[in-house]
Amino acid sequence: RSLACCTTRPKDRPDKLHAAAMCALGNTLWLFGGQQGRKHLRTLYSLNTEVLLWRLVTPAGAAPAGREGHSLTAVDGNLAYLFGGQGKKLYNDFYLLRQNGSEWVELKPTGRVPSPRAGHSMVWDGRDRLICFGGTTAGSTDSSLYSYSLSRSEWSTPETSGAVPSPRTHHSAVLLPSNRMLVFGGCNAQGVFFNDAYMLNLENMHWSRVQPLNTPPPP
Repeated sequence: RSLACCTTRPKDRPDKLHAAAMCALGNTLWLFGGQQGRKHLRTLYSLNTEVLLWRLVTPAGAAPAGREGHSLTAVDGNLAYLFGGQGKKLYNDFYLLRQNGSEWVELKPTGRVPSPRAGHSMVWDGRDRLICFGGTTAGSTDSSLYSYSLSRSEWSTPETSGAVPSPRTHHSAVLLPSNRMLVFGGCNAQGVFFNDAYMLNLENMHWSRVQPLNTPPPP
């Protein structure tokens, strides 16, 4: 059903856009960025899901540059991590949005930082890692996997085994019970769309192709 959200000011409601990123922290959805025509947005909105109230939020600190195709990942119900995206250029910068949208903090991780990209996916493993997969890079689409340690603020490239998904961008990825990540769909640099599904066991970093029952969604 379509939700009738409200605002206290006209500017508190997001305008038409696409390729923004959204995550949930408690009863609040946070939405950042997106694209309108040739314009890349850098606005942050919150939606209180109990009263369906939109609000334009201006945190302290320097906001990330306008972009689309980035990721915004909730951690432990009170923090959100923004990575990458496409704006005036491809980005691989990394930001923390503190609790209640109070402040943007640009992070400067160590280790093997992912190359600039958009259309990637990122999930929190429920412990100490953010897992980044795929996306569009300067050269093509990618099937690389990166791990970010929250405690050490360090990127690494874990070794994986099994049936690695083909390079793709604008796919979806979700964390499932038993510490598994499910990847579905996306497309490659040649414009081929996918409706395949892969599972990554985050304990042993082993990929496997998932064979779903019945008919999957179209590519």
